[in-house]
Amino acid sequence: MLSVLAKYHRFCYFAGWARYRAAPVAFNPEDVGVKLCTHLAYAFANVDDSGTKIVPADPLDDPDIYKRFTDLKKKDPDLKLLISIGGWNDSPRVFSNLVSSVNNINTFAENTISFLRSRNFDGLDVDWEFPADRGSPRSDKRRFTRMIQLIREAFDTEASRTGKDRLLLTAALSPGRYQVRLSYEPVKLASYLDLINLMTYDMHGLWDGLKTAAHHAALYGTRTDRTRNVDFAATYWASLGVPRDKILLGVPFYSRTYTLSEGSVSGPGRAGNYTRHSGTLAYFEVCKILQDGATGRRIDSQKVPYLVSKDQWVGYDDEKSLAAKVHYVVDHGFGGVMVWALDLDDCKGICGKTFPLINAVNRAFRTFTGRRRYIPLFG
Repeated sequence: MLSVLAKYHRFCYFAGWARYRAAPVAFNPEDVGVKLCTHLAYAFANVDDSGTKIVPADPLDDPDIYKRFTDLKKKDPDLKLLISIGGWNDSPRVFSNLVSSVNNINTFAENTISFLRSRNFDGLDVDWEFPADRGSPRSDKRRFTRMIQLIREAFDTEASRTGKDRLLLTAALSPGRYQVRLSYEPVKLASYLDLINLMTYDMHGLWDGLKTAAHHAALYGTRTDRTRNVDFAATYWASLGVPRDKILLGVPFYSRTYTLSEGSVSGPGRAGNYTRHSGTLAYFEVCKILQDGATGRRIDSQKVPYLVSKDQWVGYDDEKSLAAKVHYVVDHGFGGVMVWALDLDDCKGICGKTFPLINAVNRAFRTFTGRRRYIPLFG
């Protein structure tokens, strides 16, 4: 019988480049704690230019890092390990090549099965940002659905032929109405996917052109900003007919930051000492700012925290806001949460507690579950 915690999925991404960060926050496969997540996806691998096979994004990934990653099963046998292809920085052109013909998709599917089985992965996660956008032709919306269908059928056939557990198929999808209408056929996709990782973060950022800082992952909206929040996105996806238990709500373990001038946004926040990207900080950088004297504040109506430190505005998630999001997941019948990314938590405990955010998620599921009958997707 499944434990209370195992009833809900905690799908965590693991950024392959995190191992190159400076000490003490460099993050390697061996740093993943036991029973933190139900699924762990290695991000990212690429699709080759022909659109027919997976290739490592970093030459050092295969075989060394992949093996160290899949060896996590030795200490956590129930953990499902996937490889994620794509991401924002991958060229949409290679996905367009992949979906350009049935033959390409079928070849990719067979090559992917060989890739996953030979390296001991449990499945494939697809993060194409985005079909029918960023140079991808409008016809790729329908072709993306066909791709997911044919890959799933290939996974089914291989499992039937070999008697092995079927390889999992998941996808990271945009939460916004505009992107959904442009890029996806949601109900059809859901019929072939095991899980949908809804990217309910980055719903605000410098790209908005806003003069007032706004949180990128607020649970609820406001009277003047009704749509760019977790509740609206989750409700919208469910209203389309997508089964709620297949939808995982994305929670960010990073912040979006702004530099303020006379109270208005004048640019991105300063880069962190470890992540070194202006406009964003890992939680392990945010917690240090708080430890150094900044005061955390809350937007009570949106159930999220922020801080102001001199001219820096930082919107982030903490243990309290994550508990509120887990409560929302349980009360509204969704399948769990997706985390971007596990390595952005305070994974080394530099502020005191190790993995405070993902542990808060797990505690919250233990606290709030049992309010409704839940039918697990697997097993």
